[in-house]
Amino acid sequence: MKLKLFLATTVFAFSTLGNAQSIKMEMMQLNMNTSKLMRAKSADDFQAIAKDFIEITEKTKSMLPDSVEGDKKATEDYQAGMQKLIEVVKKADEKAQSGDLQEAKMMISELEILKREYHKKYK
Repeated sequence: MKLKLFLATTVFAFSTLGNAQSIKMEMMQLNMNTSKLMRAKSADDFQAIAKDFIEITEKTKSMLPDSVEGDKKATEDYQAGMQKLIEVVKKADEKAQSGDLQEAKMMISELEILKREYHKKYK
């Protein structure tokens, strides 16, 4: 019986740790892609990076940090924050595709503001 309890506890601890590490890795990728967006040399580069950013954000949106587990309101707010990131990048991508790469890059700076706002809540 003690062995079963120990194994169950160990599995739970590693799955929780694995989820936290996974979210951390995804967030690191988002940070790298934000930097890449700011350094994009062309609208085509910007579009490719934006596409990757959105895919990662969609994936991360379904991964919940420990701070929101079991809290419906916090979960919805966390996911709304992730959606805001997606919307900013989509609008910036549209701007880049219309030929205004510099304006698109300026729009990306809003990601840092959102990051600070939501990290305070859910990091």
